[in-house]
Amino acid sequence: MSINCGDNVEPHLFLGCSIANISCSLGWSNQSSEVTVTVVEDCGTHDKKYYDSNLDEQTLSGSGDPGFILDSGNLGIGAPAYLRFGTFEYCGLIQSWQKHEGQSGKAYTVKLVSPNELLEGTEVIIGEYAGSVGNSYNIINPFGYLESFSSVSCSEMEQDPVNPGTYIANTNSSVDGPVFGTTAAG
Repeated sequence: MSINCGDNVEPHLFLGCSIANISCSLGWSNQSSEVTVTVVEDCGTHDKKYYDSNLDEQTLSGSGDPGFILDSGNLGIGAPAYLRFGTFEYCGLIQSWQKHEGQSGKAYTVKLVSPNELLEGTEVIIGEYAGSVGNSYNIINPFGYLESFSSVSCSEMEQDPVNPGTYIANTNSSVDGPVFGTTAAG
């Protein structure tokens, strides 16, 4: 899909410059989706739409573009970016960008990709274990992570061997208690 932003289209800003062209390819299964955006620095005084950090629509009135924010060092490769133009929306990571200078001014080409590559090779534990994964950055344990924020510490309990179904203070570190496998004792 490709969108050319001509004179009949309401101007939009992306990364501080006016959108001139958007092209995208949709990834299926484990392939990444990609969006390439061409933006130009526009000195015109017409109104332009953009979206703030809360994704609320805003309007820049009566002034030129603020300037390409990647040139100022605020963001870079790997940074998340949100693009919205009419009904087209895409949220991805900046994979690359190039600056083009010519007689008509500065233009930039920005390539966004879906974050599939970040999750490639990552394991998510969804049951049977609630403990720490240590320094393993490609293993995610959502339950252990949430428990690490617990402000309430549960006492270690075990099932009473004399009265099944009744829990008593754990005296032998059995695997019945809430401490087993939890980093927050919860």
